[in-house]
Amino acid sequence: MSAPANGPFDLVKAAEALLEDAKRLASASGERSHEEEEEDDLRRAIAKTAKTIITETLSPLDLLRAEWLQMADIAAWSIFLEWNAFDHIPLDGSSISVADLAVALNATKGLVGKITHLPTHPPTQLEQHRRHTLSDQGETPSC
Repeated sequence: MSAPANGPFDLVKAAEALLEDAKRLASASGERSHEEEEEDDLRRAIAKTAKTIITETLSPLDLLRAEWLQMADIAAWSIFLEWNAFDHIPLDGSSISVADLAVALNATKGLVGKITHLPTHPPTQLEQHRRHTLSDQGETPSC
């Protein structure tokens, strides 16, 4: 749902449309048959409306931060897929340490730690960490 060319974005109307589509999807769940394509279209419509609501309600800086985080997440996934890192991460609910994963991947603990750390920490935390690290090194943060 996008704003009409002659008026502003209507958050309430978008939210109501999102709710109606969500109800339609919930009632259609479990009935995957010849209507599978229609259900996929409905899922895409819900995602598009939700993304529009996010885009229209976030501040420009928060929107940019969200995009940065998404790009970092995609980069981390791509690296881990290329390295077959997920082959070493248990699926049974147990865990693996960054150090053990680094050994399994023949990589440094610092590098694996950075790859796993970035997508799980919001940019504001990263900025605070950067400022703290720079001040520990006697440097003045530029941001």
